[in-house]
Amino acid sequence: MNTLIKTVLIFTVALLSINSVKAQKVDKKAARMAAYQKMIDTADFTIIMEKAFPKNMNQILLSGSPYFSISHGVAECDLPYYGGDKIINAGIKAKFHTTNFDYQSQKTVPSTNPYQYNMLVSPKPGTTDMGNVAQVVVSIITEDVVQVQLIFTDPNLDPIGFQGYIQKYKKMDDN
Repeated sequence: MNTLIKTVLIFTVALLSINSVKAQKVDKKAARMAAYQKMIDTADFTIIMEKAFPKNMNQILLSGSPYFSISHGVAECDLPYYGGDKIINAGIKAKFHTTNFDYQSQKTVPSTNPYQYNMLVSPKPGTTDMGNVAQVVVSIITEDVVQVQLIFTDPNLDPIGFQGYIQKYKKMDDN
């Protein structure tokens, strides 16, 4: 009888330990999701680009820290441009720092992935703070994959796509 009580007691302790570990994992995931949701809702994030996808060209691996960020009502962008006539467009960058923009975010529907969002950033009507950039389209695919497309006001500049990752806002050094 003593052995049976010990076995039941050991089994109960083991079961409680397993449930505790599972609860901790669920709590960490919920906290990570809440922090992620807050970044999107409060527009307080930086997207670091790792690849560029110019129209009619192969993907380009990016070095340095090309980025797009929003924090405290300021949108910043420092991204290279590839496309169109390589000679005419050599050295062009999509670079701006503005407070004159509109921001919209919405969860992708239907989605089983809790991280999927689409966000649009556009200059306010009548402003030119974003240079040739007419719109920045951000699509969050997974927790670790974000796609960004720049659409330009200049018809000679083809749209360009980027891929990277999102993180809590981080001030980037000026290059």
